[in-house]
Amino acid sequence: MWKFSHNIEINATPETLWQLWSDVENWKKWDNSIEWSQMKAPFQEGSKGQLKPRNGPCTSFIVSTAVKNKRFVTQSKLPLTQLIFTHEIVEKENTISITHSIVIQGALSFLFSKIIGKSLVSELPESMINLKKLAEAIN
Repeated sequence: MWKFSHNIEINATPETLWQLWSDVENWKKWDNSIEWSQMKAPFQEGSKGQLKPRNGPCTSFIVSTAVKNKRFVTQSKLPLTQLIFTHEIVEKENTISITHSIVIQGALSFLFSKIIGKSLVSELPESMINLKKLAEAIN
């Protein structure tokens, strides 16, 4: 298994973050690694969508967890491997932070961590800064 997480403090409400997270068609506004993304169903646990990374093939995903204004998890299948993205809001006394985590697990996780891991690690912090800017502009 391979894992990477990044955390950032943000001056926005959980509702604003949820609004941005659940707007699948506009993920590309804060995640530069995505060319396009779509979901025809409401954003909720069990809903399926597709996305096209800028440097990769179109892939399907499922929202495996969705707790409004708290967290969501998406899962995609790779050969003998799963790619799991977790997005979480952590409320502290006077601040809110978000944590985005990526897990590659399964029989070929060692291979996929080498093929896509480096780009995921380099792109995640920038995506979170973009998300922060969008959310803070709304508030």
